[in-house]
Amino acid sequence: HSFPTRRSSDLLGYLFCRFNATVVPAIFVGSRELRCVAPQHSAGWAALEVTGNALDFTDSASSFTFLPLVITDIYPLRGPTTGNTSLLVTGGHFGLHLNLLCLIGSLSTQALVINATQLRCITPAATPGNAAVALTMSSASTNVSNSFFFEYEPPMELLRVLPRSEEHTSELQS
Repeated sequence: HSFPTRRSSDLLGYLFCRFNATVVPAIFVGSRELRCVAPQHSAGWAALEVTGNALDFTDSASSFTFLPLVITDIYPLRGPTTGNTSLLVTGGHFGLHLNLLCLIGSLSTQALVINATQLRCITPAATPGNAAVALTMSSASTNVSNSFFFEYEPPMELLRVLPRSEEHTSELQS
């Protein structure tokens, strides 16, 4: 889209992109290029329009495609019911989303995005058994799950030590 010939500094505070109904600030990157950060959105396309006066948006029928979250693996597959296991989730498009949550069973925990294909979640405490692992955006109802399960196991207990004692002899050498 072309804007009337004006200095970019004249438009500061007036440049915006609109993804469907969500408006976000934009900045000039070059004489014919604007940059804006896409808001969180469920997977699919959104109408994309821009404005140079904060009032009149283009009507160009441009679109922007939001990529879906994908889970391809989790590690480890099990941990204690006491929680606090660092769960590595591998997949795709993680770096494109802010405020991701891991859903482990019915409990949620904040996701720490490492890069576009990996994130970490700390498992909450839960009862023994399998819990489905899914991802969701905190501001949207969309979630993704690829049938991965984390197994909660009771913590290990030390029942007894055998033998109870052992004789130690030491020899001094001169």
